[in-house]
Amino acid sequence: ETWYWKATDAGHTDAMTNLGLLLANIGRTNEAETWYRKAADAGQIDAMHNLGLLLANIGRTNEAETWYRKAIDAGHTDAMYSLGLLLANTGRTNEAETWYRKATDTGQINAMHGLGLLLANTGRTNEAETWYRKATDGGSSGAMNNLALLLQNTGRETEAQPWYERAANAGDANAMNNLGALLQNTGRET
Repeated sequence: ETWYWKATDAGHTDAMTNLGLLLANIGRTNEAETWYRKAADAGQIDAMHNLGLLLANIGRTNEAETWYRKAIDAGHTDAMYSLGLLLANTGRTNEAETWYRKATDTGQINAMHGLGLLLANTGRTNEAETWYRKATDGGSSGAMNNLALLLQNTGRETEAQPWYERAANAGDANAMNNLGALLQNTGRET
């Protein structure tokens, strides 16, 4: 922390961002916000995104959206996913889908998974399956679990099991639980 403070005194915007992250991680949210704002106002795009994340986490979604959009305008591709997630969580699914799709164009695995969730929740299971599979190719254990759920819910339990197993082996607790339930429900308890 000491060295970040010294670097911030010299106007180093990366240090301001890193100090903000350190402060956020130890629960000093107000101070983190101050340093993220200083760095973001100076044009540091990671600080813009981090400020959006912090604001979203404390329920200031309108401000978070503003900072995500500023980060996107400055070229921060992960902010596209974050904006999509925020929009999805606030019921703006059409806008969320747009931003998820833009983020997937950059290869963002979380956006692929998020798009799959959004599509599944709006009844577009075939397209959801496609996006879950793309996210699993990138190693997303959450997408593996959700793909398995989708397969199971569409009567394809045999196809679901290996996806639960892959996700469970990657440490996904939801998949472990779902695999146990699948095995129990199909009489294959282990």
